[in-house]
Amino acid sequence: MEQFIPVNPGQVYAIQGWIKTVNMGTKQAWVELRFCNASGDQVTYPWNAYVTGTSPYTKVSPAGGTLTPPTGMGITQMQLTLKIDSGATGGTAYFDDFYVK
Repeated sequence: MEQFIPVNPGQVYAIQGWIKTVNMGTKQAWVELRFCNASGDQVTYPWNAYVTGTSPYTKVSPAGGTLTPPTGMGITQMQLTLKIDSGATGGTAYFDDFYVK
């Protein structure tokens, strides 16, 4: 799943969510966040987190729980992506209550 969210450079955004995995082995269930320009092109890639194996719901968020898009770089949106490793077979990943505010 992928979503583009409009942002204001210099504004602080709280970001967090939960990931649970069952029988994923070494494959990763992960979230990543990129700051992008108006065309959707990546400007910076400030954060990602992942869970592997069998794990209870694990809270994931950037250090301090927030990220701030830098000013003067043409950033207009953030791209939040939830995914599992390509080619992953077997196992289950759950993504829950992800938010940006």
